[in-house]
Amino acid sequence: MNLRDANIADIEEQFAQWQDAEFEKYMRQFDVEPDAKIFDEKSNMLYIVDEMSMEREVVFQPSWAGLPTVYTVTDVIIDRLEWGTEEDVFEIAKCFAAAMYNEDKGGLAVEIAQDAPMHQWVSDFFKILQENVPTYLRVKE
Repeated sequence: MNLRDANIADIEEQFAQWQDAEFEKYMRQFDVEPDAKIFDEKSNMLYIVDEMSMEREVVFQPSWAGLPTVYTVTDVIIDRLEWGTEEDVFEIAKCFAAAMYNEDKGGLAVEIAQDAPMHQWVSDFFKILQENVPTYLRVKE
């Protein structure tokens, strides 16, 4: 476009088109897919456990729930303290005591925590969430 021959309306039109194109190019740079995976009652347990291992939290939304809930490792540990076996409670208490008194500069607490059957605890926690649903709320396949 020759600016000497163009009127102001043509210039504004060209500028608006250029601005829209630049904005579109700018927006394409971003990943608009959500990072959080949302799991439900039909999700594979291995994927849930892997997500909890990597992210330390899982977004769970069963089909009967209106909104998703974020469950963290803390939720799993609290569940084990309330409903777990005596061995589970003892394992958690040992880890907490070692961390609290900074035994071996925290190394012992790390070893105890890494030896805990966390994958099993997460699996048990989400199995209960997936299975304990009234039949009238279950989605038919």
